[in-house]
Amino acid sequence: MTAIRTPHSVSSFGQQRLWALAQAEGSNAAYNEQLDYLIEGDLDHVLLARALDIVVARHETLRTRFVTVEGEARQDIGPPGSGFALRREDLSGRPDSGELLVARQREECETPFDLGAGPLARGQLLTLAPDRHALLLTLHHSILDGLSVGLLLTEVSTVYAALLRGEPDPLPPLPAQFADHAARQHAWVEGEEAASQAAYWRQQLADAPALLALPADRPRPLLQDHAGGRVPVRVSRALAEKLESAARAQDATLFTAVLTGWHILLSLLSGEADTVVGIPVAGRHRPEDERLIGFFANSLAVRADLSGDPTGTEALRRVRSVLRGALDHQELPFERVVNAVNPKRSLSHSPLFQTMFSWGITFRGWLRLPGARVEALDIPHAPAKFDLTLILHRENGGVVGHLDYARALFDHATVERFVRYFTRVLEQLALHPEREITAYALLDAEERADLLAEGRGRVTSGPVVGPVERFAEQVRVRPDEPALVCDGTRLTYAELDRRANRLA
Repeated sequence: MTAIRTPHSVSSFGQQRLWALAQAEGSNAAYNEQLDYLIEGDLDHVLLARALDIVVARHETLRTRFVTVEGEARQDIGPPGSGFALRREDLSGRPDSGELLVARQREECETPFDLGAGPLARGQLLTLAPDRHALLLTLHHSILDGLSVGLLLTEVSTVYAALLRGEPDPLPPLPAQFADHAARQHAWVEGEEAASQAAYWRQQLADAPALLALPADRPRPLLQDHAGGRVPVRVSRALAEKLESAARAQDATLFTAVLTGWHILLSLLSGEADTVVGIPVAGRHRPEDERLIGFFANSLAVRADLSGDPTGTEALRRVRSVLRGALDHQELPFERVVNAVNPKRSLSHSPLFQTMFSWGITFRGWLRLPGARVEALDIPHAPAKFDLTLILHRENGGVVGHLDYARALFDHATVERFVRYFTRVLEQLALHPEREITAYALLDAEERADLLAEGRGRVTSGPVVGPVERFAEQVRVRPDEPALVCDGTRLTYAELDRRANRLA
């Protein structure tokens, strides 16, 4: 199905969601996707800029902005000659070029896109020395997803290499464009299969907790704050192999085992046996989709029931079962799942789940420029789309990645502690799968000793604040978070306050 081109093409459901978030929250940089590289060696600035222009001309989505038509976000696709918005700056000879590079990275991270004005892709090419450069590419998530990153880097590399040889653009014509996918998606959701998948998700997520309340350092703000931080995660090759072996014994994959460990940790931290974690899937269901840059990815809400104090093995089986069910019903757009389930909405957190787990490949070596060595730069100021986002991939037999977090909720030291706990959960899941998960030890001996010593700390004088006043303060700052969980009953601070007032 090829979409009939109109001045304003229909947007995908994912694009409509990001547009709606931008209208509700105002301009923010939460959905900026950064690709930053250090380039050492020979670089032809003109040909690199031309290669970027050619890729932009090739993919309509890279020339897209959004307009409102009858209350609905539509794609406004610019002409093929729009080009890539690349800004060049010569910092060579500056003693502070390293500091300026970090400042430019922060600028790209924190500068929001105007979805209505565009462009939604931009870059900076910084000359740090005659043979040393930095390429900073920033794109809005509404026009690309994880697999699109690989396509973008591969095509820029291919075109640049051809131009260096004096050859024309070697890429074959595309059989379709992202607007075709969006049109097909809107037609599909009106069919019987979409209705069947909606019924599945309504049943699967019925009465799921609206909010997973993790032990935070600060109360949740009324409006979700996307300022983020990042903590590295590294699982040794030995542990990854043991975990993979334990997973295979239950007809599961390493991905499923790590997802199970993440569910177990969230359950132990929150005290909740019912946890929901988001996972991304590619959302590319037709062969022609594989060659397109665009926001195809869909999010699945994977709900784990860890009630009854299961063993690690039983927890793995339960997660394996619900994961397979989710993957069998992955075509329904997340936005339609939210509408079908109709959870309680709040501007303070995302619906259905507040933690994400992404497992995939890394694109660190995908930009290849002949005559130069290209190294991916770390992103020091990643925005937080969720409370916690765990992003992992296989590397040299082990598992590496990072845990992104919302700075409005957590201190860096707290998330570093979460990462240590996560590793210990994986160790116990791999080595002692027969053990009940509530017996999993998160603290090591040194941490337990420190905690006990802190509890015996010196007494200081100060204003006396009684339990009634403390409870009233919690009702004010965190009314929708759980205050009491007992025998399957869960009351928020606001609900408990109302019951107490009725008794009084």
